[in-house]
Amino acid sequence: MKRRSLPVDGEIIIKYYIYEKSEINTNLCNADMINSSIKNRNRDNIYYSLENGKILEIERENFLLYNNLRECNLVKRELSIMKPRHILYARNPYGEFFIDKVDQLIDDILRMLSIKDSSLSLREIILNFESSIKKKYIVDEFLEDYFINIVALIGKALLEYKKGRWVMKLAKDEITWYPFLEFHNGKNSKFLITLWEYIFDDSSKMFESIYSIYTFYVKD
Repeated sequence: MKRRSLPVDGEIIIKYYIYEKSEINTNLCNADMINSSIKNRNRDNIYYSLENGKILEIERENFLLYNNLRECNLVKRELSIMKPRHILYARNPYGEFFIDKVDQLIDDILRMLSIKDSSLSLREIILNFESSIKKKYIVDEFLEDYFINIVALIGKALLEYKKGRWVMKLAKDEITWYPFLEFHNGKNSKFLITLWEYIFDDSSKMFESIYSIYTFYVKD
């Protein structure tokens, strides 16, 4: 099973799930076919309304599961009109003021993980980051939900080892403000893109943990 999250209208992020056919029970005796209720639907797919109100979309190789009919239609609409967006589209609610929120974002994620030891360095926190998540949460879901917090955490940790500063830039979509690190040697850090690929791109196998991303950019 793979979880997908799609920003809609730049305000909400809808989550839906993709299953291989071997992963889900396909007893649809009590399900209603609702193809006509799905706008912008793929004509080759079949859509069912399940007893619990969820919507099942059957593709050739996979099943897609949506929380309800409204969210299914929103996803289909967004995919049909989707324009190129920056990877932080709808994921940075602070816009150009992200830098002012870095410490708060780090405090929030440490509180969620019950990390209270103030003697720990950010490097030490990142070293055991995913182990800390496993104690309370599902790792993949937590990484997605707190992506912007993790950006703040890694960025600040890198600035503890390298002289530089946060910089905000408006993306080409003219909507999304995104942060990057500018170092005194003139180089810019691309860790944001690498982090996004690690968390959201199932095909990305270059790094094995958040800590391995951090150490790569410490040495870069």
